[in-house]
Amino acid sequence: MNLFLRIFDSKMDMMKILGRCSMGKIRIVEEREGYLLLARGERFAVVERRNGQLYRLEWGRRDPEPISDLGMMHAVGDHGWCDEITARQLLSEILVRYHDLAERMW
Repeated sequence: MNLFLRIFDSKMDMMKILGRCSMGKIRIVEEREGYLLLARGERFAVVERRNGQLYRLEWGRRDPEPISDLGMMHAVGDHGWCDEITARQLLSEILVRYHDLAERMW
């Protein structure tokens, strides 16, 4: 059995998801303080990496995703991809908040 068919409910589901991946393989561009700047083609995104898992940047319950192309896609979601400048600004804002919180906790 194909590995992708074990992850998806059907071959049709697999084709729908993989069809959205036409921008190419996801790569890690930068890693800082537990956050990853990802790139897929010309689009960029930021995710949190904690305890060997990836998490979306959103409030509330966040399900962990594996560190893989598919896990990165799920962690970013459909609307998490943006241009590089916007993604880098988001990463910078997150890191400022991270350092502020760390200083308060110590």
